[in-house]
Amino acid sequence: MSIENHPENKVVITDTSCFILLEKIGALDVLHQVFAIIFTTPEIAAEYGHPLPGWGVTIKSADPSLKTAFNKYVDEGEASAIALASEIACDYLILDDAADRRLAIKLNMPVKGTAGVLLTAKQKRHPSFISP
Repeated sequence: MSIENHPENKVVITDTSCFILLEKIGALDVLHQVFAIIFTTPEIAAEYGHPLPGWGVTIKSADPSLKTAFNKYVDEGEASAIALASEIACDYLILDDAADRRLAIKLNMPVKGTAGVLLTAKQKRHPSFISP
């Protein structure tokens, strides 16, 4: 599916918890049903511990010093996601941990959690298993 034909023409960067939580409820594909491009980092892919879906794009932050700076406040995976969001334009940074979200918001990054992803999916009528 091309980005032009995607129902929601949005780019997101996601952390490990989103992959894990959506996989646990059998809804991992919801990410790609709702968002056109899903970026993650090699650190997050390693934390996830399973092969990422083919629609997930893994890219590394160009500036390792950003990840190092953010890693003083949050875990390595989340630091890598926040560093990547500092470098590329994205519509949302998907983070679930409160400390991670606080740091991203402090840096003026648009944040959404996994629950927000599911709510967006429901509003777009994607997974029929989510009740109103």
